Amino acid sequence: MDRPHDPVWPRRVPRTITPPDWTEPFARTIDAMKKYVVSNTLERVDWNAERVSGNLGEAVRKLKEVVGSGALYLWTGWAWLDPLASMAIALAIIAGTWSLFRQSLHLLFDGVPDSVDLAAVRNLLQGLPGVSRVHDLHVWAMGTTEIAMTAHLVMPDGHPDDAFFVHATEELHHHFDIDHVTLQVVRVAFTEPCGD
Repeated sequence: MDRPHDPVWPRRVPRTITPPDWTEPFARTIDAMKKYVVSNTLERVDWNAERVSGNLGEAVRKLKEVVGSGALYLWTGWAWLDPLASMAIALAIIAGTWSLFRQSLHLLFDGVPDSVDLAAVRNLLQGLPGVSRVHDLHVWAMGTTEIAMTAHLVMPDGHPDDAFFVHATEELHHHFDIDHVTLQVVRVAFTEPCGD
């Protein structure tokens, strides 16, 4: 029955014609931009470029989904699809990059790297010949591949020779992958040992 007074009459008939796939050239352009950014920027920075590239690739894939959902919205008229897709993409990006964000924040605040056991470093230093105590021990990451350390060694017998420092540096590198070592030798402790 015809109902001309009904504002939704005539009912909208879904289109059976599929829209042209205009997202493919767009996706290829985004992929090319991603490769350019990764190869020319991230590899010069002291980051784990593969991990950042993976997260960037994930973001690009999500961008493709946004474009696809936008095309679907334009084609079907489903207004609820865009906010739903945006929320899903935002949650996926946050979940995918949370670990990288946490590690970056830890690096920014000069935290002890996860690969270094601070108590074991202290024990190694206290086990060196002539060392009675260790204080002001600090270990931090200088980037994603380099670790630095400073410490005061209390040695009542006095300052050791260079062979002692070579041995200490080699041991720290061998056991903890610490490459940048600064050791200060004192005869009498002038501060309280930290961590005790």
